[in-house]
This record gives sequence, structure tokens and C-alpha cells, in this order.
Amino acid sequence: MVKQSYLPILLFFLTICYGQQDCLYNNYYHFVAKGREANEKQNYKEAAKYYALAFNEPVFPLGEDLQTALKIADKNNNDELAKLYAVQLAKGGIPLKFFNLYSKHKWYSSFYESFHEYESFYLSNFDSAAKERLLQVRDLDREFNEKYHLWREGNIELTLQELIEGATTVTEAFEQLCKEFGFPTEQSLGYFYFRKKVEEFPVGVILVHTYQRGTLLFYDQLQQFMCNGGLMPELEQTLQTIRGFGDSTGIEQEMRARYKKYRKNVLTD
Repeated sequence: MVKQSYLPILLFFLTICYGQQDCLYNNYYHFVAKGREANEKQNYKEAAKYYALAFNEPVFPLGEDLQTALKIADKNNNDELAKLYAVQLAKGGIPLKFFNLYSKHKWYSSFYESFHEYESFYLSNFDSAAKERLLQVRDLDREFNEKYHLWREGNIELTLQELIEGATTVTEAFEQLCKEFGFPTEQSLGYFYFRKKVEEFPVGVILVHTYQRGTLLFYDQLQQFMCNGGLMPELEQTLQTIRGFGDSTGIEQEMRARYKKYRKNVLTD
């Protein structure tokens, strides 16, 4: 189901920067927004048309969009398009089990027979090491976030220094990942199979938490990342405004602000 807030935000974004010639994904986002709108109204023929226009753009198609387009092609009984989108997903690293739903379809047999070729393409063209590192950072972020919320709710105690060190570990791990491999995108990592479907990589979650923890990492490059397909427009807009409790001058300042809010009688200079 399309998120209720997605289309209004995306369409608002497109009215602002649709004319920017250096924004490579402008047309792509425009057509995908139209396609999702048609799909939400169950106008599958119209939706298929807009997704085809999006994928005709000279940019790398995004995984969640290919997943939606595959479902729409299936609803339209368009075997040719369904197989085309399935092959693109497979070449981007989506495993065979994802396609089990389509095993009774006419196109699946030849798709299955060639699947090893798609796997080889993925291994030769995408950076599985960078993908693994990103998931390690995700796990660090999740672990610290869980501890932080337990602390905030009074279920455990953490010192100010433990909060600073925990948040710093996550931020530095993400910065080091980007330094070694570049900013993580589907163009470099392939697609993300998680919870039995194609999802966005957890880059957005990590960045949101990083901003909330006082570090506005890559703030001046957000629009560039979005224009190159590395961030979805609604996430780019969110990151432009999201902040923590402090003045966004770093982790220590932010954690002191949180201690002042949640542990007024504990914090001392």
C-alpha cells in the first residue's frame, strides 16, 4: 500500500525542482509518482504505462519501483514485461525465493533456467562487501537505538559518556563506510531483499538517527544524492528539517541536551 504522505510530498517536490536539468532522476520520479497514483486507484493499464516511461529514462531503476511494476505487469497478464522486470531484479541481487509467487507463470521456466546467469551478473557488477558493511552499521544503529529508548523510558541506566560513545560508534562506522566505498546506493550495492520483499536500504534510517543525534552528516549533499537516485525525494525533504533536542553541533552537545531533558537531577558538568 502506498504511504498516505508519499504522493503529496513527492508531487510537491517535483513542482519545485522538476525544471532542474542537472537532476538526473527528475523525470523518473515524476513518472513513478504518476504510476503509483494510478496503481493506488487500481488503474493498472495506466500505471504500467507510467512505469514503462520511468524505466525508459537513462537512469538506474530502483528496486521498490521494479517490484511494484512486476506486480502490475502480472495483474495485466503481461508476461513479457513481468519477465523483464524479474530479470532486472535478479541481476540486482534479489534471490530466487522472491520469485516463487510466479513459479506457475509461463515466463518463469526460462527465467529459472537462466537464473545462475543473473546471479553471476550481480556478483560481477555490484559491491557485496559494501552491502555487508552497511548491514553491520544498521545492526550497530539498531542496537544503540534500542538501548537509548530503554534508557529514555527509565528501564535501564546509561551514563552520559556511554550515550556519547554509543552514538559516536554508529556515526563513525557510517562515515568510514562512506569513505571506503562511497555513499551507499542501489547503483553500487544492488537491491535489498528484506522481510520477503524488495525494500530500500536502511541508509535513510541511519541518517535520520544521525541527524537526531546531533550530526548533520552530508547535509549539503542531500539534494545531489536525491537527484542521483541515492535518496528518495520524501526522505531528502525530511532530512532537510529533522533535528534532535540540541542545536545540531555534535553528539556530545546533543546527548547533554537529552540528559537535561530526561535526567535533570543526574547531569553534572
